[in-house]
Amino acid sequence: MNKKSFLTIMSTLLLQISVSAQEVTNKSVFKLNDSTTLKLPDVFVKAQRPILKVVGGRLQYNIPNLIKYKPIDNAYDVLKELPGISMVGDLVSIIGTTKTNILINNRLSSMTLDQVVSMLKSTSASKVKKIEVMYSTPPQYGVRGAAINIIMEDDKTLKDVVKGEVSLTGSQAYYFTPSGRINLGYTSGGFSSDFSYSLEHESARRKENMQAFPTLNNQIYQVDQANLGKTMDNTHNVRGVLEYETASKSHYTLTYTGSFDHANSRRSSNTSFVNVDTVATNNHIINPTTMHSFRFDYVTAKGLSLGGDYVLYNDKSDQELLNTSSLQTSETTISNSSQHVEKGTVYANMNSQLKHGWELNYGISGSISKTDNKSFTSVNNTTDKTATFIQTQKEQNAGGFMGFTRQFGPKVSLQASLSLQYYKATVDSLQQNRTLWDRLDLFPNMNLSYNANENNTFQLSFSSDKVYPSYWQTSPSRQYINAYSYAQGNQNLLPERTYSSSLNYIFLKKYVLTAFFNHESGSIQQMPYQNKTALTMIYTTINMDYRNMSGLSADIPFKVGSLLESKLTGTGILFHDKGTLYDIDFNRKKLFGYAALNNTVFLTKKKDWFLSVDAFCQSAAIQGIYNTDPTADLTTALIWKFAGDKARLTLKAQDILNSRAQKTHINMGEQQNNMTLFYDARLISLTFKYSFSGYKKKEVEKVDTSRFGNGI
Repeated sequence: MNKKSFLTIMSTLLLQISVSAQEVTNKSVFKLNDSTTLKLPDVFVKAQRPILKVVGGRLQYNIPNLIKYKPIDNAYDVLKELPGISMVGDLVSIIGTTKTNILINNRLSSMTLDQVVSMLKSTSASKVKKIEVMYSTPPQYGVRGAAINIIMEDDKTLKDVVKGEVSLTGSQAYYFTPSGRINLGYTSGGFSSDFSYSLEHESARRKENMQAFPTLNNQIYQVDQANLGKTMDNTHNVRGVLEYETASKSHYTLTYTGSFDHANSRRSSNTSFVNVDTVATNNHIINPTTMHSFRFDYVTAKGLSLGGDYVLYNDKSDQELLNTSSLQTSETTISNSSQHVEKGTVYANMNSQLKHGWELNYGISGSISKTDNKSFTSVNNTTDKTATFIQTQKEQNAGGFMGFTRQFGPKVSLQASLSLQYYKATVDSLQQNRTLWDRLDLFPNMNLSYNANENNTFQLSFSSDKVYPSYWQTSPSRQYINAYSYAQGNQNLLPERTYSSSLNYIFLKKYVLTAFFNHESGSIQQMPYQNKTALTMIYTTINMDYRNMSGLSADIPFKVGSLLESKLTGTGILFHDKGTLYDIDFNRKKLFGYAALNNTVFLTKKKDWFLSVDAFCQSAAIQGIYNTDPTADLTTALIWKFAGDKARLTLKAQDILNSRAQKTHINMGEQQNNMTLFYDARLISLTFKYSFSGYKKKEVEKVDTSRFGNGI
């Protein structure tokens, strides 16, 4: 047997992949999937990397390889590429789960989901090292239920190196929207730092057309309404991370996240109460918000981790609404509302490695928060008592958990835990105290993995959790939208309880088939109600009796030679909603289907020019008494990578077929309503991104500044 034949046979047996041989006259360097090089004299081996691997019940994705040839520029857009992830607006969820938490470097922030999404949009995609998807999150992560854990890059092998990225985007929908982002990172030995800043100026148009047939005093009326709005929003996001690793491998991390937003919206409405009156509405709202988040984490090599965070949030809204009737009457509504939130969280966890492969996890956590909600509303200079209030809401949470992880031979691993949590909320409004909730609950969690062989893995998960209503939803707030509609708070809202179970089958470490069943007890949903005592429509949030979701989901990636890489996603869900909205009892079921196809077409052998074509469609669905029509989308992007892959130019067209407009219908007894919503989903954008690294810090003489500064 000659040398070449021997190498060919050994490569086949050891790697279990296809082998190609070519005659060469010298030793060459070959790339293995663009990241690993092999030096072979006569043979080169090609292999396709697995898209994911299962680690301790977690589905773990290597992000740099997953998004290398995708039109991805920020950390938020990375989530769209993960199998089994659904994104509707800014709502991110794992398909088949009731609620999805987003973790950053293994921990949950006290920031709201909207604030976390804003932070991810201002963070470069190149900072994301890997992502873990957990259908049932172990409690040492600080959450329960499903979670997406985003692990940021942390390369301490470099010394005195500055890395960074600059990105500029211009988007043209109905209005032009520019945005920019800069990321800088510095590493020196055990010290590392990261800084990011983004600025976005958004001008967005919204249109809604509605037709309603309310019943008042046993008479059916017709209401036709056309709404048009423009929002101008300036958003600044800042994030800074300082981290230090000691010689004993202990980590100290300090993180600051700041968000500064100023929205200015103007909406006009024309409401025709057929054969009664026509009212023109002009609604102007100025809404500045600020958020500061400070976080500290300490992790030792011996398994101890502790830390905490503090979030300060301020929101102010000034509204002036003018209704002008065709009967020559007018009504002016002035509203000034604000929200001030302070929230602190602390935790301490311990991981102990025991004999015979047992791993024990236990910990405690606690949080307190105080929220001041205020609203002062007047109509024609007279105080509107139904929309004026001052309220302080206080919450306390305390709990602990204990769990274990055990590997039973090479095939079976089990992770299970039990959490005990006490949570209480009280409200002080006009010197009247009342308790919103006061509960002590148990939350079980379990992940069982079975590796049938190298290519077949089964994963069974179960989790339980609770979901809180927002602070504003539990206030007696009332916000007027136009002459017919207003949004009303609900002081009787309670946290919902969720129970989730799923069975994943992972084939060849890249194909994922999921069966799931979820039960949401007291599901929190917002719905409209046509008032029976006045010609008005009320948007209110309620606790339904329950929402059940059972279904199947499949993710199938595939390749066509070296030209095309694709991913097909299909989901089928049976929804079952039961509850009561005022005097309406509903018990409804609906089968929902979703299909998506994501494609990357390489236009050159160097893969420096490639085309992304993504499409999805979804069937009709329900939400309480709502029906929603099917929607679809076709988005494409042309990408050019140049300057040694350091620069990227992306030309993107979104919602090409203009098919993402949402239509809703309500047809339940006297509740008759149809609405069409148009957003600026159809747009074209151009993004330039440049990454740099390897800048070496020069040694310079230090300047004595010990006597400079003001001492603050």
